[in-house]
Amino acid sequence: MRIAWLFMMALVVVPLFPPGNRSALAQSERREDYRIDVMVALVDSMPYSDAEGVILRRVDATPHDVILLESGRASGELLASAVFLLTALHQKHGSIPLNDEVLRVRPGTAPAAWRTTETRRAGKIVHRLTDSGVENVPGVGRVRSTNVRLRRYYTTAEEIPRARRP
Repeated sequence: MRIAWLFMMALVVVPLFPPGNRSALAQSERREDYRIDVMVALVDSMPYSDAEGVILRRVDATPHDVILLESGRASGELLASAVFLLTALHQKHGSIPLNDEVLRVRPGTAPAAWRTTETRRAGKIVHRLTDSGVENVPGVGRVRSTNVRLRRYYTTAEEIPRARRP
């Protein structure tokens, strides 16, 4: 009798507390409002011969930011420098560009503290890109590409999303 009662209680209580982590799902949905995609692409030749890396900021395309690295010269240090420059731009001007821009990236401009963390991660991304397939990216052409997620910064003109309750 006791086992039957426990079984009945389990059937009643389980729907009240479904399996899974609802709060984690709710938190991940909220985090999406604070992240933005940035494309990293390997190109055969740079559109600007004097640049080792280029950041394209585009108003009318998504993702808005594309980091172009030349296949032969791409490195974790160069990608980390591009991410650092882009993060600084996002902090100052917001993550959504107001104008189309092309920015040249020089290696070695990332902070020294990034050498053991971000530069190593960036190197892994570059290594994965060299082994990935070629795809057509609008406005860029046929390239090897992947998206990375950066923290989103808002300008005073943009509305900051409010936290949603689960």
